[in-house]
Amino acid sequence: MKARVLDASEWGLLEDKPLGPLMPNLRPMDTRIVVVEDDGEIVAHLGVLKVTHLEGLWIAPKYRGNVAVGRGLLEGAMRQVRPWSTDWVMALAADDVMSGLVTRLGGVRLPVESYVMHFGGD
Repeated sequence: MKARVLDASEWGLLEDKPLGPLMPNLRPMDTRIVVVEDDGEIVAHLGVLKVTHLEGLWIAPKYRGNVAVGRGLLEGAMRQVRPWSTDWVMALAADDVMSGLVTRLGGVRLPVESYVMHFGGD
């Protein structure tokens, strides 16, 4: 068994694997795909991604449901996203307000649980 990082030219090897559908959206400069191979067969993979992420949505109760506030907030945030990401951004939704905004903007719900891990880096 051998663990290694796939070169971007090899990403097509993941086409039929769980990470495959995400691969066309990723930039090699922001992505490392670690695989474990057994006699040349990929038996495991894990992506290490630099991801632009929206977090911490808050709208004062008096202004919730105000389309202009939501639109202004998200349009302003997306202007900040563009220099950092090609064409996608991650967004977590802890409540129906964020879920509704993201869904109306074309967000696709992923069947995942989210975690934060401290790895002891500097």
